[in-house]
Amino acid sequence: AAASAVPAAVLGCALAAYVWPPLAAVAAAPAAVYVAPWIKVRADVAERRIQTREEAAYFLAYAHVAQGAGMSLYRVYESLVGRADVFPRMARDAEDIVKRVAALGYTPTASLKAYADAHPSGQFRRCVNGYIAQVSSVGDVPTEALPAPEPPAVLALPSGEPEHGEAEHEDHSTHLPPPSLAPLLFAAGATARRLDLPCGYVVTAAAAYGVFAAAVLSFLPAQPRPGLGPANRVTVVRGTLVLALAALVLQPRALPDAGHWWIIGMATIALGLDGVDGHVARRTGAATAFGARFDMELDAFLMLVLAALVWRSGRLDAWILLLGAPRYVFVAAGRIRPWLRAPLPQRLRRKAGCVAQGVALVVCLAPVVPAAAAAAGAAVTLALLAGSFAVDVRWLARARSGRQDR
Repeated sequence: AAASAVPAAVLGCALAAYVWPPLAAVAAAPAAVYVAPWIKVRADVAERRIQTREEAAYFLAYAHVAQGAGMSLYRVYESLVGRADVFPRMARDAEDIVKRVAALGYTPTASLKAYADAHPSGQFRRCVNGYIAQVSSVGDVPTEALPAPEPPAVLALPSGEPEHGEAEHEDHSTHLPPPSLAPLLFAAGATARRLDLPCGYVVTAAAAYGVFAAAVLSFLPAQPRPGLGPANRVTVVRGTLVLALAALVLQPRALPDAGHWWIIGMATIALGLDGVDGHVARRTGAATAFGARFDMELDAFLMLVLAALVWRSGRLDAWILLLGAPRYVFVAAGRIRPWLRAPLPQRLRRKAGCVAQGVALVVCLAPVVPAAAAAAGAAVTLALLAGSFAVDVRWLARARSGRQDR
């Protein structure tokens, strides 16, 4: 139901946004009822797979020793009930296995079989099924029923093709082909239709997407399976909105007030998706240094685009470009002073500054906000950002002095 609701939701939201942008949020609400549980289930499955990989090697070592003392695999699981302090994931699985026997009348072997068949990790599923096959054929052989324990890396999913029977359980969303041009053409086409723009606008947006895709692929690190991963795909979708906005900067004529509201709607969606990709990365265990850098650079480009749109709108003078350029000024300074390129510790202050920067630029675009009030808010935000960057520069200078002293 969720999969079939997605195309309908996209079409409904597009039509609603065309009629009246705020109506898109109302149109998306019914689809969210179906899509949100589906997303949660997929995230829970991915989290369970990751937790199993982290505990599997140590659990196998424990089970191997226990079987040497004469315990069956079911008794091993039974001993883990209530021991979430040792094996958090396996303890929860053990409760399910024991409940099938106590409440549903399963035999221990049948309960283990049901557990293995429903497990999302193909490696662990084959391991448990191998034990069950031995029990079914020759009985419980204490010292050889489970394979010898190996380091955790051995239990990682193979880098090649999945083995037979694994495809129906394993999540292949991380090695799908890269996203197509369709999202960009949809966003740019809807913008051109809404704002009565020439075809050259769509061509400009498509050319920008080509440069964007080439840059992403050139910096994409080597990985065992192709594809960007679910979190980076969300960032790419956000990038299509940013590129559609960037192409508007080159339009020769000023936009009407309705165009400003359309831009505000697209920018708000792009800013909102900024928190989604990080959440998806954490939930699916797909957080990488590349993904964090990808997200940061797209944030910086979005701020620059919004600042340029405010300037082109005529509401504020060219100084507003400074509010969109702090990241690029900092990078340029790092070319002159290499010590500014050292890594910085995570700080909530920077995230709050980025949010304030985006909100201030969106407010500057709103026709209902007086130009004087927009300028005052932008100036205050610029001052706060400058202070935040000054704190980071001071920290880097102190860190450099400490390294030199050593």
